[in-house]
Amino acid sequence: MTSSMAERCWGCKRVVDASGAWCNFCGRTTSRRRRPRAAPTSPARCTLRDVGELEVELSSQDPAVVARALTARVRAARGGKPLLPPGCRLVLDRKTLRVASGSGTALIDANVLGPARSRWRLLLQREPSGWKVAKMERLPAADGRPRAGVEAAALSKSA
Repeated sequence: MTSSMAERCWGCKRVVDASGAWCNFCGRTTSRRRRPRAAPTSPARCTLRDVGELEVELSSQDPAVVARALTARVRAARGGKPLLPPGCRLVLDRKTLRVASGSGTALIDANVLGPARSRWRLLLQREPSGWKVAKMERLPAADGRPRAGVEAAALSKSA
């Protein structure tokens, strides 16, 4: 027993065609067509939203928040320490995101901004709870020269 109530326009409250994209009376979009639904992401796909969430978690000074972005192996090696020195933040370069098809891994470059500037390449690994950092590798400075006096470990070498 199904009850089929007529769909009403959210603006003028008149009955509208459920398959229509807008109300024929007032021209507003119907409630079902207000926003197109995003296509479900495949497990191997790393979206910009995933990258944004990782960026926020990795830039946090709270070790519990940082731990959510790391694989279990990296989390154990870090020992609950913050990932970045105070006053620094991590920015992931979305243009460098490369997802390996079928393997559940991705590579992305990251810049640490603040007192201890540096560049890193992060290996991301797909886990059931989302994308996690599996490995971090320091890259040479953008100009090719090592930065003098700023070699403070922006990201732990234990990871």
